[in-house]
Amino acid sequence: VSGYYKPYLNKDIQRKINILKKDLENSVDTEEKILSCQTKLEMQVLETERLSQELENPSQDGRFQALDGKDPSEEELVAKLSTLERLVRNKKEILLTKEISAKEIAIRIKQLESTSNNWKAATQSLLKDTNDYQGRVQERQRLRTAQK
Repeated sequence: VSGYYKPYLNKDIQRKINILKKDLENSVDTEEKILSCQTKLEMQVLETERLSQELENPSQDGRFQALDGKDPSEEELVAKLSTLERLVRNKKEILLTKEISAKEIAIRIKQLESTSNNWKAATQSLLKDTNDYQGRVQERQRLRTAQK
């Protein structure tokens, strides 16, 4: 290593040494934090076990509530089912109609694009012919003025 790089290497090494010293000083704080976290974790585990036991105890009064209301009869369920099936059929018909309309619109758009492209080609051809004609007219006018 040349002498030019030595001060930079020394500074880099010194910086690394300082970082390692700080890490050593912080290791005591880190150990204390780890112990504190372990204690908190043990307390939480005990609390969780206590709550689990409390919840799993079947002899507790007031642990469940009876729900008010009644179950619908079979006729009510059949009527509700037929209503829902009718709604589904109507929605499917509407969806099918929209899909058909979308397909028709897509076909019409393709037709219009094709027509538009045909008109563009025709217009470009006419513009080219017009420009050629104007160029010939100007050329003849130049020749006339040159002859005079």
